[in-house]
Amino acid sequence: MSRAVFRLSVADERLTQRHAEMYDTGAAQSRGHLDWLPEALLHLLDHSLAKGTRVGFGVPLTLLDYGSGHSTLVDWVGRIIDAHQKRLGVMHVRATTRELWEEVLPSVTFVIERYAQGMADAELVAAYEQQFGVAKWPKTKVVKFDPAISELSKLSVTEAHFAYCIDVLASVPVLSRHMGSPVRPLANTLNLLAALSRGIFMVTPNSLSPEALPHQHNPHCTIMSGEEWHETLKLYWSERASPVLSRDMTAVAFTSWEPSRDVQNLQYQFAATYGLIDRIPQPSASLPPAKYRALKALQNHKLTTIFENAQWWAGLHPGAVLQQGFHAVLQGVRLPIAAGECASRRERLRLC
Repeated sequence: MSRAVFRLSVADERLTQRHAEMYDTGAAQSRGHLDWLPEALLHLLDHSLAKGTRVGFGVPLTLLDYGSGHSTLVDWVGRIIDAHQKRLGVMHVRATTRELWEEVLPSVTFVIERYAQGMADAELVAAYEQQFGVAKWPKTKVVKFDPAISELSKLSVTEAHFAYCIDVLASVPVLSRHMGSPVRPLANTLNLLAALSRGIFMVTPNSLSPEALPHQHNPHCTIMSGEEWHETLKLYWSERASPVLSRDMTAVAFTSWEPSRDVQNLQYQFAATYGLIDRIPQPSASLPPAKYRALKALQNHKLTTIFENAQWWAGLHPGAVLQQGFHAVLQGVRLPIAAGECASRRERLRLC
């Protein structure tokens, strides 16, 4: 890859500095994104069958966590792939995506259950390795990149087998300035991701963030509808960028290829099993006053975003209204679902 491609990663320096300040003050979540573990593994396994990543074969994978923050999500993906490497390699010849998923399911269940109980990361790693063993083959290489964290601010690879970009793109402005000249950070970032990885799983919020940057700026500066994000991403992945169900309905999710039928069916199953990912919870009286007011002010915005994203998804997949999993991701927000053919998209899902 040429040095010119690497220059495309130019970020908005002012926003990057503010994100760095947020990390320094501890405002950013340190364990975020492990809720996405089922999807992160599922899409990697599906890509390995659809596009020849060949999980479990010979050369270890390189996985890129782009805009990683302090998340341990991709570390866990690599750890689980390593633990199941031998079986995945044998199964890969004739298996379906669902069969590969069922092979790693015991690991996912083990991790998710203990993570939900609040087990510390180091303790969880030790318990997992005691249960599933330590990989003896050359391990999966996990590369993290985040310009707001000094030790992760240099991109150390020119190519990855698979990449993850979760809760990142909404924080990348469409237009900015660098050294006095106009730049397009979002387009540059998408160009870079398309050049770096063979496949990518993206989750991008299309709502405001419940966290505030210093000086009261919201981290999410690029908020588009699901349809607008889809049209944007198709420009970089040759029309193949595909929406996938998001258990966080204040965000939209995509893969850079067209996933198998197993993926859609399993994601409804995930929604029914693991439930809603709620980044904007109801405020608790025990919170600091400023945090309480911020969360309180976001509740109507949250409901509107969930309604619009659910409406968009049901427009793409009318059968979603009959799926238990689709109801599960709307739990607690009181969005009645109308089944059957409707005169307009707005009538498919109604806020009452």
